[in-house]
Amino acid sequence: MFYRALRRFTILKALLGREPFHLARYSGDLEFHGSSYGGWSIIPGSLDSSSVVYSVGIGHDVSFDLSLIRQYGCRILAFDPTPSAVEWAAENVRHPLFELHPFALADHGGDLNLYLPQPNAADSVSASIYRTGAATDFVTVPCRTFGNLLAEHSGGRCDLLKMDIEGAEYGVIREATARGSLEGVRQLLVEFHHWMPDLGASATIEAVRTLRKSGFQVAWVSRTNHEYLFVRNK
Repeated sequence: MFYRALRRFTILKALLGREPFHLARYSGDLEFHGSSYGGWSIIPGSLDSSSVVYSVGIGHDVSFDLSLIRQYGCRILAFDPTPSAVEWAAENVRHPLFELHPFALADHGGDLNLYLPQPNAADSVSASIYRTGAATDFVTVPCRTFGNLLAEHSGGRCDLLKMDIEGAEYGVIREATARGSLEGVRQLLVEFHHWMPDLGASATIEAVRTLRKSGFQVAWVSRTNHEYLFVRNK
């Protein structure tokens, strides 16, 4: 009941133009992996030990990744160039099926400026291409397109792609769909950041429309209305 009530409130905000609202069209079962903070829903039994998962943007929570490893024994290719994330993973994550690469995912290759959050911010881990609040410090990190990453790290294979990249997802979706880089991806998990400055609900609405045109359907939306699971149409 709480979920339905919250979704009704989302509808109200959507009518006011402050939130997107998308119905999940997938009628099958789902299974949840990870913590309440860093978890996601996927299609049950959709992975196995030969699967390759791209986990882009890990912060300080890899509960989703480790849960997939435990259940399916799949390979996790994680990408996060944020200094605090790289340091945290080196100290806390040691599994032969988990590989962290210090690259950002973007709509271009080369370098990218990421604004660092303030130490006292509610989210003091995630860096973004957008400056939020009083953030002024930034780091310049290497970035790749999704097509670049596929070619460099997994021979073109990615069964599931998870993106939590703090606003950069919109450019990535435009670039990857235009170039066909997502054609082999069966499940796509995206955290949308339409609440950030200069974005808004229309950015997520357009991104979802683009993904639908590329053969995806919405299978799950989280209670926050930020996290989405897209699956390939049969």
